[in-house]
Amino acid sequence: MPPTTDLTKTSTHIYWLYFFLLALAAISAKGYFALRDTDDHLSEKINLNELRLQVQLTEIKTQLQQMNVTLADMKLDMRRSESKREAMAVEADQLERAR
Repeated sequence: MPPTTDLTKTSTHIYWLYFFLLALAAISAKGYFALRDTDDHLSEKINLNELRLQVQLTEIKTQLQQMNVTLADMKLDMRRSESKREAMAVEADQLERAR
């Protein structure tokens, strides 16, 4: 007759409890490490997105500065052309008076 394991023995219960306790600890550790890896991955993604946003913000600021320079140049050109028009109008008036 082959040897059988008596499941009603106290020592057998202790072994099974020990086995399940170790299995629970292993599953808990695996879950903990999986969550930690996920947190690290999300943190890296957040940092990359923040860096991208900072780069985009810098590009936008640069474009705005270029637009401001362009607008300032346009205003200066408009003032110059207005001054020239006024000078031409004054000359035309003087020529008319001289006739």
